[in-house]
Amino acid sequence: MRTVALAVLCGSLAGCQPSQEIAPGEEMMVEDALDRGIAAHGGIQKWQSYGMLAYDMHRGEATERHVIDLYKRRTRQTAENFEIGYDGSEVWIMPNKEAFGGSPSFYNGLYFYFFGIPFVLADPGANREALGRVLVDSTEYDAIKISFDAGIGGSPDDYYIAHFDPESHRLRFVLYTATYFGGEPSEAYNALVYETWQDIGGLTLPETLQWYVWDGERRQFGEARGGASFSNVKLEAESPDATLFVRPEGAEVDTP
Repeated sequence: MRTVALAVLCGSLAGCQPSQEIAPGEEMMVEDALDRGIAAHGGIQKWQSYGMLAYDMHRGEATERHVIDLYKRRTRQTAENFEIGYDGSEVWIMPNKEAFGGSPSFYNGLYFYFFGIPFVLADPGANREALGRVLVDSTEYDAIKISFDAGIGGSPDDYYIAHFDPESHRLRFVLYTATYFGGEPSEAYNALVYETWQDIGGLTLPETLQWYVWDGERRQFGEARGGASFSNVKLEAESPDATLFVRPEGAEVDTP
């Protein structure tokens, strides 16, 4: 996986003061809320030291096993009634798209992305806008907005606003838009709260997530909309065998 060092100049942060003298011609780089958050969750170098991530995801009574090649972002998601895979070029579904009852291309990697925040927000092609300290439900958070370059992922017009605890710097919740089906940029956000965490392999990763309706006008959470939990998390330095992601005989290729 390619890595990109993303940072912001001191001048872009209100009230930022250099802590040391800078030699002529040397740039002063500072951490933003995302950098601090990633560090609080184990650090980008630790995240990038792993080539394989796997976990069981539980939603209601359903359980899925997800295996991800972290370097090439190939995926395989196995449930009781279906399997979805991405071999690096195409998404496939077993037994077929009708049996799945949705869009495999949209679903592919969806929960991995939520699981991988804050680390995946530093992927190549992600752009940052520091929003500073914000107030939500009478609590302050350090917020940063993430947008994407054209051609990045299936929904480059999506936005994420990650909110971090100002003291621990851990991620608390994310506001995000979903434009995969509509195709147009939107400021209508969904709210995803990271309720509990688990420490695996030197990283702090999600254990339970909870979705809420987001009241953008009042800047507060509304009705709960379901959640997910993760167990049996496994990290390995080596990527999974590439054959795991190859489309099986009889599987249907999904055309978005």
